[in-house]
Amino acid sequence: MESRVKVHVYCAKANAWTPDATLRDLALLQPDERERASRFRFDADRRMYVGAHGLLRRALSQHAPVRPADWRFSGKEGERPEIAEPDRSPRLRFSLSHTRSVAACAIVPELDVGFDVEDLTREAPMEVAERFAPSERAALAALGPGPREELFFAYWTLKEAYMKARGLGLAIALDQIVFDVSRATIEIAFGEGCPDDEKAWRFESWPVSDTCRAALAVKTGQELEIVRSIG
Repeated sequence: MESRVKVHVYCAKANAWTPDATLRDLALLQPDERERASRFRFDADRRMYVGAHGLLRRALSQHAPVRPADWRFSGKEGERPEIAEPDRSPRLRFSLSHTRSVAACAIVPELDVGFDVEDLTREAPMEVAERFAPSERAALAALGPGPREELFFAYWTLKEAYMKARGLGLAIALDQIVFDVSRATIEIAFGEGCPDDEKAWRFESWPVSDTCRAALAVKTGQELEIVRSIG
């Protein structure tokens, strides 16, 4: 039987972050994380940022005998973060995403990983779809309101997950990453502006809650086994 790559996904809803929980998580963060948290204008955004990063630290500590407060990360703001300390083998890789209603992270040993979650209750920025590939735009145009927005967020979260896994952000043109979600296995194709190997990636897409959708990208030729934990 072909082995699978096990990816752990941890999820928590915003109502988990009471004032006491926020103080608990704030104590776990590095000084630069606390400084960034202090810059949020709205308290709800600050609590979600603190809670999401606390969730990540506690999740990582499920995979190594390291206290949540002892994780140190590299990478400047806007760059893909990696674990700087402690230096362990196998190296844990992660991707963190959050909305105002839910926070979630994906953790896997060694492999490039990207994870994205989006709020389905907000208005879909359909103007962004004008930058999608022709096949994706055609699939969206064939649908009516409702299903069209659902498909948009499926495409958008998958593209975000892939770009986060590559660590290149929006430097990749959206029409160079082409998804087909009509089959049981999500397929990707790349344009000339984004040279990559389609067979080197695996993707998953699913609803995290009634109001949020998530997507996962992992650079591996093996099938994925996703272990979900809800906190």
